[in-house]
Amino acid sequence: MVKCHEYFQCRKGSCVMFGKEKNKKCWEAENALTCCLGIDENSISESDRIYFCRNCLYYQHMHENQSD
Repeated sequence: MVKCHEYFQCRKGSCVMFGKEKNKKCWEAENALTCCLGIDENSISESDRIYFCRNCLYYQHMHENQSD
């Protein structure tokens, strides 16, 4: 499985997903840790964040052949 930081070629210091547990997905991370959203951590609920993630190229790549 390709990790999001590999897909986007992120640098280690700028990506919260480096070193996370093997099966953890970026869309499962806490809002405060998900800098790629570019939003204030308190401006969106955890349950609503998936709407932003569904527009992400990595999320779409990982779900190409699956239903969500």
